Amino acid sequence: SAIPKSTADSDKYCQSDSCPDSRLKNVGCGCTAATYGPQCKDRNARKTNLDGRLKTFLLDKHNTARSLLACGSVKPHPAAAKMIELNWNDELELLADCNTMKCVYGHDPCRSTGEFPFAGQNIASKLVCGKTPLGVEQMIADSVDVWFQEHRNTTPSMTDSFPQGKVPGGPIGHFTLLVNDMVERIGCSYITYQEQQQRGKKRTCQRHYLVCNYSYSNFVGEKTYTKSRQHPAEQCYFRSSKHSCLCSSSKSSGSNSK
Repeated sequence: SAIPKSTADSDKYCQSDSCPDSRLKNVGCGCTAATYGPQCKDRNARKTNLDGRLKTFLLDKHNTARSLLACGSVKPHPAAAKMIELNWNDELELLADCNTMKCVYGHDPCRSTGEFPFAGQNIASKLVCGKTPLGVEQMIADSVDVWFQEHRNTTPSMTDSFPQGKVPGGPIGHFTLLVNDMVERIGCSYITYQEQQQRGKKRTCQRHYLVCNYSYSNFVGEKTYTKSRQHPAEQCYFRSSKHSCLCSSSKSSGSNSK
């Protein structure tokens, strides 16, 4: 759950060096993540507490996707030499809360932390009308799947050097962030709030909104991941005990790949 930060803690996000680009405002500036924003008023906004089970579910969805690519199972994309198994980060989660608690869908300009100045972000939303509710796990699974399906728009040359501007086949940014091997940590936030359906007959629907922050981002000209020459995970110091094609991020767990 979101822990209200002290004023001093919130102030650190308001410093001119709190974002790599000093013209941008950090989403954490002035945020306590304990109160809903003005756009949430009268909309029955509810932030889901991401407990241990849901965090594990989010991590599993991400790591399974990363593992598929790392193993070489996503043709024509080559296997990965050192794709890291992701772990959770509370500060990235807190800054994701600062986004969702505004009840406004959209990327925030900057979510840098002291540890992760170049933090990236994937977002997803779904409007649900009618009687059938949408479960949190279903929304998470659907969202990560939609992000991952962008591998169809992505070519190996694009993951060798991230392209500038839009590419002809459709978006690639969600997929490439999902499988970026510089990313080691994620933190996410999930909220629901009421929204009026604009098309057809007007009715009140439920907006589901997921924000995931990543410890690194896509940069033009950078490779998304290091491709293996002989076999997956060949450059891992330790292998993940759960996903054989991923590296363990901790040197104290997993099995040595040597």
